Amino acid sequence: MKKILLILLCLPLVVLSQSWQKSYDITPSFFDNVPDIGHSIKETSDGGYILLSSTGGTQQIWIVKIQSNGNIQWEKNNYGSFFSPTDIQQSSDGGYVFCGGYDDAWLIKTDMFGNVTWNNTYDNLANERFYSVKQTLDGGYVACGRTGNGSVTDAYVIKTDINGDTLWTRTFGSSTYFDVTHSILQSSDGGYAICGTIDNPVTDQDVWLIKTDMYGDTIWTKSYNSVDTVTFWDTQGWHTIAVHGSDI
Repeated sequence: MKKILLILLCLPLVVLSQSWQKSYDITPSFFDNVPDIGHSIKETSDGGYILLSSTGGTQQIWIVKIQSNGNIQWEKNNYGSFFSPTDIQQSSDGGYVFCGGYDDAWLIKTDMFGNVTWNNTYDNLANERFYSVKQTLDGGYVACGRTGNGSVTDAYVIKTDINGDTLWTRTFGSSTYFDVTHSILQSSDGGYAICGTIDNPVTDQDVWLIKTDMYGDTIWTKSYNSVDTVTFWDTQGWHTIAVHGSDI
């Protein structure tokens, strides 16, 4: 079996003995000899971690609650036909919300032990996938990703209430290229900041930033490019973005 490998690195002020490395095998055993993949990890309010992972060719969801020393506290993998997970977030009630998508984008909300509270799919009449989810100040959720088919996609953002019911959806992009958003956060003014990639006929693909109001309506958009491949890193909720390019 291929295992998920998790390495926790110390901050400079943390003693070396608090570093550890763990690998995890999914159970039961009929998933042997298929890859286990870690997709997203977040620190939890009790000082441990929640790991969103998957196993098998269909990427069946596997949630692992990990203690601060790396030992498994509990694990769940009974999430039915929801495949291809991408991101997880602890909610204010101590539970978890996580997202993904295959043909349709989806959100799943659980209690603090990983038991499903609700699950919803979101169909924009194409192939949808969420890459990032955050809880919002009103207790609901916002998720971003892409919608479209093949090499033609638009950025896709959805705002839900606390029960996962849709309040509004927005799409961004040209509808002629591969445009996608990878991370979203709610800003201090109640609006949203979103990052991703937008196709550019001249420079291929550019880093893409979108700022919206609280209803998802665009305030401004920016793209950043260079003659080299443009990359960015999303560090647990888009705290910082590093863009490599001489013209930025």
